[in-house]
Amino acid sequence: MLKSIIIILKEFNINPQIVREYKKKEKSRYYFNITGFKEYSNFFKIIGCTSPKKKKEFELLINKVKNSKYQKNKTSV
Repeated sequence: MLKSIIIILKEFNINPQIVREYKKKEKSRYYFNITGFKEYSNFFKIIGCTSPKKKKEFELLINKVKNSKYQKNKTSV
């Protein structure tokens, strides 16, 4: 199932980092990271968040990256 999720994310131009595993209460848990403005933005626009707290955190993150010096230099070239 996890591989299917990664394939779907890539179809939306969201390139996740390597899937990692950890144990919590003797159950395996899996996660991956997305990095970069394009991935953040695509994930938020296409998939979104159901949690109001996570939605706000995502909006703050996207605005922070969008307004960063690196991103401004990248888009102005």
